[in-house]
Amino acid sequence: VYSIDSRGIMDVKRSKWENLEKFSLLMWKNVLLQWRHPVQTLVEIAAPVLFTLILVIARSLVSPEEHPASFYSPFRTQTWNPSERRNTIVWSPLNPYLTKIMDETITGLNDVSKHGSFKHTGFNHSDKLNEELFNQLSLSLFAAVIFDDSFSGDVKLERNLSAIFRFPGEVHGSTTWKTGEIFPRYYLPGVRELQYADGGPPSYANEGFLMLQEHLSWSIINHHKKTAFGKSINRSETPIFMQRFPYPKYISDILLSSLESFIGIVFMASFVYPCINTVRVIATEKEKQLKEAMKIMGLPNWLHWTAWFCKSFVMMLVSLILMVILLKFPWYPGTEHTVFTHSNPIILFIFLVLFSCSLITFNFAVSTLFSKASTASTFAGIAWFLLYVPSMAIQFKYDHVSLTEKLLATLCSNSALALGMKLIVKMESIDEGLQWHNLWSQVQGDDLLFGYVLIMLAVDAVIYLLIALYVEAVFPGDYGIKQPWYFLFLPSYWCGTTISEGNENGVHQIVNENCESEPTYLHPGIKIKAIGKIYSNNRVAVNDFSLNMYRDQITVLLGHNGAGKTTLLSMLTGMIPPTSGTATVGGFDIRTNMKAVRNSLGICPQHNILFDDLTV
Repeated sequence: VYSIDSRGIMDVKRSKWENLEKFSLLMWKNVLLQWRHPVQTLVEIAAPVLFTLILVIARSLVSPEEHPASFYSPFRTQTWNPSERRNTIVWSPLNPYLTKIMDETITGLNDVSKHGSFKHTGFNHSDKLNEELFNQLSLSLFAAVIFDDSFSGDVKLERNLSAIFRFPGEVHGSTTWKTGEIFPRYYLPGVRELQYADGGPPSYANEGFLMLQEHLSWSIINHHKKTAFGKSINRSETPIFMQRFPYPKYISDILLSSLESFIGIVFMASFVYPCINTVRVIATEKEKQLKEAMKIMGLPNWLHWTAWFCKSFVMMLVSLILMVILLKFPWYPGTEHTVFTHSNPIILFIFLVLFSCSLITFNFAVSTLFSKASTASTFAGIAWFLLYVPSMAIQFKYDHVSLTEKLLATLCSNSALALGMKLIVKMESIDEGLQWHNLWSQVQGDDLLFGYVLIMLAVDAVIYLLIALYVEAVFPGDYGIKQPWYFLFLPSYWCGTTISEGNENGVHQIVNENCESEPTYLHPGIKIKAIGKIYSNNRVAVNDFSLNMYRDQITVLLGHNGAGKTTLLSMLTGMIPPTSGTATVGGFDIRTNMKAVRNSLGICPQHNILFDDLTV
């Protein structure tokens, strides 16, 4: 004899064991179905591995090259020979002290210029200068020098005097000033512009920027010295040279710079077949009513998805382990270089695992959108490639894309994969690789951190799963009870519903010679109340049908073909929703608590609901 509490505990334990048994059966079913297709299983595991082999082969064909240390000779900023056409310097604001500084600057420029034709024009205010630049942009303009407008008038200059240089947007070389970029779009290891002692493009030396900066600085220093000590500086006694910093020896790897562009596509394409095949198999169960039949037999929906997730994850886990081995194992004799030489294999594995989780839940979401397996698998292939489009869109203007836009792109799992791989390649190019200590560090000025990518992949997996569960509840397809779009906000969804008491005798009794009187001493187990079903073509299958089915009795439905017997039973078991009316089974309404109804109800359908690849 059990007390109420002990009986409740036993029910909970029994429920846990039942769920474990159901999960074991589902896993056995999924594994056996997979085992019955050995070629399909092999391709699903091998496809990602084969695409990874492409990277391994590319690694074997491109060997890293070792370079010696680089040293550079000093150079003078005054070696530039300005064009005669560009000889005008405009400046602001007008100030007697600034005028003397600019006069001295022009004198210095003319001393080192072969043409000696530099001149300057001052403006009262920077706005006036800008207006003049826009309205009368002259080909003779060399540069503009803008001091703070607070020095306008007869105002003494401060010791710390700053100036803004504005040069024409076009330069003599083939490049621009590139003021909108902090780092090159495609980073190459080693020295930038190896052959240029002055740093190369955008050519601050050849365009006269450094020369103007030197002479203006000398003039400002000279102004302060004369003000403080009453004498000038002899520039010839202190010549100024500039010299590039030396660069230590390094190893350049052309493969890494190439991988940054296409490695995301390789990994994305490697999972196309697992994606399409998983969607097809899941949608097939839905199309053949197998899933709904299992739910009628008491299968919880969460167990169905959990079993599919575990089966798919185990399949992908085999591929991921092989992929990491290929990416990290030194396959080449005499060298330790791999595809990702410096990256931590554990972090790389975690990255791929999170991506695989998002892939699996993406498959779930797609499978709920369609009732036909062929349509679902076709759409899955197209959608899989579309998830890569955001990363392509921001690739061409990556340096000008905000962090928010990058994070929005990572809501598409393939774009998150591509951007994550881009960061890994950048870390490899600086001989550091992906490590625990740089998960939350910028690489080459990129504000997208690799830790953000890991978080977004986990978020993607959760979002796709929520989409799958919501769509399945609101749009179940041809079979299943449709929930209202707001079902998440209903207390009954979270707290359940109580058993309906109502009228024990069920429907109103009809007393005539064609109807048997209903027993008053029995309780109806099933109460059908004015239930009806009208299909989309306006065909009436069941019209305002009411009936009580009593406990301890066998009730038989008789009728000709098309009378609605199968439709009625399908509505009672939740295969299809009623158009009107309702029914209660054991006190639970079929419209609001089908899960409880199915715990005490089963059905033997008139057509075979069988797994084609399972045998008895």
